[in-house]
Amino acid sequence: MKTITTLVLAASLVLGGVGAASAIDFKVKGEWLMNFDLGSGGKFVSKGRDGKNAVGNYRAAGHGIEDNFEARQRVRLELTAVASETLSGTVFFEMGDSVWGASNSLYGGGGALGADGRVVELKRAYIDWMVPSTDLKLRMGIQGFYLPSETFGSAILMEDGAGITASYKFNDNVSLTTFWLRAYNDNASAANTLDTRVSDDYLDNVDFFGLVMPLDFEGVKITPWVMAGAIGENFDRTNVNFATEIASGSKAYNGASPIDVRRNTTALVAPPGALDDNARHLLRADAYSTAIWAGLTGKITIADPFRFSWDFNYGSVTTGREEYDRSGWMLSGLAEYKTDWGTPGLVGWWSSGDDGNIKNGSEIMPFVSIGSGGYNLSTLGTWGEPWLSNDGIMGYNAVGTWGFGARVMDISFVEDLKHNLRVNYFRGTNDPAMAGYITGTRSYKGQGKATGLSDFNSYGTYLTTEDSGMEVNLDTHYDIYKNLDMWIHLGYIHLWLDDSYSMWGGYDKKGNSHGLNATDAWRASISFRYSF
Repeated sequence: MKTITTLVLAASLVLGGVGAASAIDFKVKGEWLMNFDLGSGGKFVSKGRDGKNAVGNYRAAGHGIEDNFEARQRVRLELTAVASETLSGTVFFEMGDSVWGASNSLYGGGGALGADGRVVELKRAYIDWMVPSTDLKLRMGIQGFYLPSETFGSAILMEDGAGITASYKFNDNVSLTTFWLRAYNDNASAANTLDTRVSDDYLDNVDFFGLVMPLDFEGVKITPWVMAGAIGENFDRTNVNFATEIASGSKAYNGASPIDVRRNTTALVAPPGALDDNARHLLRADAYSTAIWAGLTGKITIADPFRFSWDFNYGSVTTGREEYDRSGWMLSGLAEYKTDWGTPGLVGWWSSGDDGNIKNGSEIMPFVSIGSGGYNLSTLGTWGEPWLSNDGIMGYNAVGTWGFGARVMDISFVEDLKHNLRVNYFRGTNDPAMAGYITGTRSYKGQGKATGLSDFNSYGTYLTTEDSGMEVNLDTHYDIYKNLDMWIHLGYIHLWLDDSYSMWGGYDKKGNSHGLNATDAWRASISFRYSF
């Protein structure tokens, strides 16, 4: 109640000052989202390797505590104060996601009987201004950072954060954007980590610096870019018993750092099985790990309505200790043809994977975070929709896999009604030997299995060259009114996993191996959005 009162008072001050500051033009945007979701949660396996029912730990990463049916809501309000074409300020509030019936903070709170949850969040707050007598534009504050992509969305960085962006347009064909993103700082604490060897707020900052140069000509657009980063060795020392939280699902992928968690979101740690949560930080040879990413995206529309697009990305994180390093690449492509009734297209991608040698680091491309999505390869397996339905059950993006697919977007034969249909086949690019380090059939330095983890989807989702899958999505959009629309999301994933004992298969008390009891993932959801 106190939070709501504060917002009302703030709005009153703003509106009350309009008359005195008549030169300021206020623009307001917002949206209300309501989502009703029914699905399997992406558990994929109904039993653990010991043959016991342990569904909670065997659902896809980040979905371990979700019910088969959930109702959620979210509200976003954005206010921009425009002084002139060269100066404005924006503040962006988000309330939720709130799960109906849930009172705990993990689900945003405020959804249980009595409501009154403290769910108001500051999503963005920044100022835009131009340097006088120049065309140099600056944005300072908490804002969205998105690296270039012409296919599915950036596989490396699509997230809100604090920093500065500067952009300059040389002419109609060439422009330049630079940015500094301070991802983390002043979060490490010896008290929080139960480790007196960690000094408070020492070597705990993470900074990224980027350079993007779009080259836009008639029929051809090419964008080279590069991003470098410095990652302090103590930046992620903020969660007590970090490995246990991930394994139990109690705080997995929520309270933890998005860079450090191995839900296909880590820029630091090496292959599965190399993890030692307590020693990992202390064994880094360098005070700051060095990160570098580079890419080249392109789009060719000379033969419009035919379009061909591609993204090539490379990334590397060096810690000073080879077994904890990580580097890899990813190539994705899209070819499509626009018609009056829809846009059919073909997609394909290939990403590097772990080579099976746990001593030389990981060969999966590192990335920062794409939590503000979406990575629009699919709407169930990857983080494909910025809606509330439970997507991303295979991972935020498609690193560590290769695949191909067909899609038809914006199918429309009836006014105000559109459909998107996607069918993708995918296979892992990681060496099968890596499965043993997760399940415990292989060990490294006497460590046994990877800390707290026990099967393939603890990494959300780790697939080897012996594992493959197929996903089908049908998404429907209908404009009920001008400002009210409805989405229906249908998704299905089937996995073909190697369930032999040396891979993902299990064992009983007598030591006999058995299969995974693999199940398919599916989801059916309906969402309503009022926007203005």
